[in-house]
Amino acid sequence: QNGERLPITQVFLKIITHPVVLVICGIEFCSGILRNGVMHWYPIFAGEIGFKKTFWITSNWGLTLLIAGLLGSFLTGWASDRFFQSRRSPMAAILYGVMFVSAVFLAITLTGNVWLGGSAAFFVSLAVIGVHGILSGTSTADFGGVRNAGAAVGIVDGMVYLGTGVQSVVIGSITPVGEAGKIASNWMWWPIFLTPFALVGFILAMRIWNALPKEKFNVCSSAVHRVFLEWCMAGFFVRLWQASLAEYDELERIAWEWHAADDCLVKAPLAREAVGQGPTD
Repeated sequence: QNGERLPITQVFLKIITHPVVLVICGIEFCSGILRNGVMHWYPIFAGEIGFKKTFWITSNWGLTLLIAGLLGSFLTGWASDRFFQSRRSPMAAILYGVMFVSAVFLAITLTGNVWLGGSAAFFVSLAVIGVHGILSGTSTADFGGVRNAGAAVGIVDGMVYLGTGVQSVVIGSITPVGEAGKIASNWMWWPIFLTPFALVGFILAMRIWNALPKEKFNVCSSAVHRVFLEWCMAGFFVRLWQASLAEYDELERIAWEWHAADDCLVKAPLAREAVGQGPTD
């Protein structure tokens, strides 16, 4: 956690022997398959069938992925903080559930309305971006240590590209070419191939739903959560905030009276002495 920076070989050995980080590697491998399995192949499918230029989602595929990326990253982080005390694995499991349902829906609607299939592709993209953003860097640092986080993230990201390589070979061999590629039903094996990896990712994420870094806590997650709830009910965090605020006031002087007359929630220390009669002076 706070020791010396290790050689890349030792970081790699620590990753492949760490049970939680190893699961994250498996999740990210599935993410690589699903990410390019949809982001790369859905426009190709649309082009072969003939609706790529007439369908809004595929004719604006770059913008669609931008929207999916922004929504996926923002909503994943917000929900993690709001509902799961900033834990990452629960959101990864939920998003993989979204990917599984969307992949199945894509297979079912492959020959139907293009908006249904396009929506499924959009939600897979949104979910896979959310998973990668919340797991790749932050969780690797949590469980792999801070000093070697860069190398660990690089190795875990490599699993994404390994999945990308696997899907390109497999999907490239099971998708139709020539005249057969113009018939939507002939593409059925494409979403069918993606579905099991969404299910595997969901199962792996569920395995580490309550995982906590052993080096920091050394107890089971249920015990940590029970103590956290007890402290909340006892008002510990409120009193801690009050004590911290009082100490900060003693050290830096909070301009309480000036603050009460202003609509800014946080004022700089020594604010009354640092500014003139008006806030813009």
